[in-house]
Amino acid sequence: MLHKKPTEATKELVVNGETYTLFFSFEAIAEAEEATGQPLILGLHKRDIQSPRIAMVRAMLWACMRPYHPKIEFSQAAALVNARNARDIWRTVLDAWIEGMEEQKAETAGDPLQSQS
Repeated sequence: MLHKKPTEATKELVVNGETYTLFFSFEAIAEAEEATGQPLILGLHKRDIQSPRIAMVRAMLWACMRPYHPKIEFSQAAALVNARNARDIWRTVLDAWIEGMEEQKAETAGDPLQSQS
């Protein structure tokens, strides 16, 4: 298991008695984009947040699990999501996403290239 930096924004998710650490890194965003076929770096659409496709929930869960659980396969992460827990998992994934994005914004604050297009 990887050890987190003191400032690294993570969320804990418990499914079937197992605890997983979720973190949205830049690499996780790229993996989620690859899995969903959607550009996510600029954020999620309101409809995706309020009523996500199950494929989106599974892909983003898998991607944000990978930094701390690098051996987890997509199929294993996808199998954790079911009709009973999809909403709770999605809420935790979104919290990890928001905190991870805020951390990345803070890391690039003051970067002169950040404000240029």
